Amino acid sequence: MWVRWRFDILGEMDLHPVEVVDNICDLQHLLPIHATHVSSFETELRGHMAWQRLSGVHEILGAEAGMMKFDTYYTGPGILISRFLGDNNSMMFITHTPVDDGRVFVWHATLTKIADRIPTEEDVQAARDYQRLSRDAFAQDFEIWSNKQPCLRPMQLPGDGNFLKVRTWYKQFYNPRSAAALFLGRRAGIYTVPGVPDFSNERV
Repeated sequence: MWVRWRFDILGEMDLHPVEVVDNICDLQHLLPIHATHVSSFETELRGHMAWQRLSGVHEILGAEAGMMKFDTYYTGPGILISRFLGDNNSMMFITHTPVDDGRVFVWHATLTKIADRIPTEEDVQAARDYQRLSRDAFAQDFEIWSNKQPCLRPMQLPGDGNFLKVRTWYKQFYNPRSAAALFLGRRAGIYTVPGVPDFSNERV
């Protein structure tokens, strides 16, 4: 059973949506921003979807939970779903909907799995507490995005993540549909970061 989510309406943010999508490949922000100690990491681009596969210890969501796996993906340009696999299996949902040039509107929610029973008041409260932790983790990104200048041509090192590939994939949503295959043909695939283990032994 799952505790039904309630959406957190986080309001508008002055930011181009591609800078939100950057996080799908941004390895180096995970430790200083989210206190996530990464053990393995990779990015996959395929069709209208982009994945981030990550394992590690996430201190904000609970270091006592130990090693967690995160299977996170974008479907389209602004809907993100992330599955947290560990002691507290849950799903995070984020949307950043473009509402104007350089402005998005943001929602957040978390579904939390419980035992096979009708949720009790304690279950619901635990789920709300976990959603708050998830929202607090997301708020760390939100604070940076809300206080930065646009960065549409980022400088990067190989160990930062595959920003150029993700941004090329993203262009399919801001060009004629007939051009989508061109962008996908150049960037579809699974991408790793030098020196960081990938998920080659775990892919189906």
